[in-house]
Amino acid sequence: MTGDKKRKRTGVMEAKEADKVKEVEKPKAESKEEKQEPRPKRTKQKVERYFDKKEKTQETGTSIQSTGPSNSKSEKKKTNKRRARPIYVLKISSIPYGFFEKQLLKYFLQFGQVIRVRVSRNKKTGNHRGWAYVGFDDKTVAEIAAETMDGYLMFNKRLSCRVMDAPPLCMKSGPRLVSVPSKRGTTIKDAKKRLKQQTEQNETKAQKRRSKSLEAAQLRLKAAGIEYDLPVPSSSKEKPQK
Repeated sequence: MTGDKKRKRTGVMEAKEADKVKEVEKPKAESKEEKQEPRPKRTKQKVERYFDKKEKTQETGTSIQSTGPSNSKSEKKKTNKRRARPIYVLKISSIPYGFFEKQLLKYFLQFGQVIRVRVSRNKKTGNHRGWAYVGFDDKTVAEIAAETMDGYLMFNKRLSCRVMDAPPLCMKSGPRLVSVPSKRGTTIKDAKKRLKQQTEQNETKAQKRRSKSLEAAQLRLKAAGIEYDLPVPSSSKEKPQK
């Protein structure tokens, strides 16, 4: 009897476990079937929305603007023009030595936002020429800076400032500050040009320049009442005798 009872219990337990496994497997199969069902395409929804908007605009009388990306060059130029910031340039002359790009930027930031600073420099040596440009984002700020700094005495030099009508090319685009040109590269290039063998055309041009300068000096001496004949320049190359 005990053996039969045990067998019945084990059979009941196995049946219950089988029912549980079936119940767990059913939702998994249903989820797979749901995944396999085709989803509605988004393009149809977009088309329906577009026609709905079109009908509404026809009723109201307004126009639809395309939301897609514009590839035309004219539209790109318009966006670039919108992004370009207006700049009002202040020209400063008779600047003392040592008052360069960084110093100008720090000094003129007290008036307002400075967009660009350019100091006029010699391309060969990199030395400054005594004048610079400072660009502001507001016209009133540039005018106030010009009024306050015009005639300002700085290191035994009197500054002269004025607002330009149109910005120069160097101030229309570029970074806020520009690095100073190096002296080494330019000096080597100049030395190579000087050491280059001169052609006949260059030599004739140089001789004409020398003769013109000597004639001008001769006229100055005559005007001063000095009688003196300056030597005529001769070519370095000797012409072959015929």
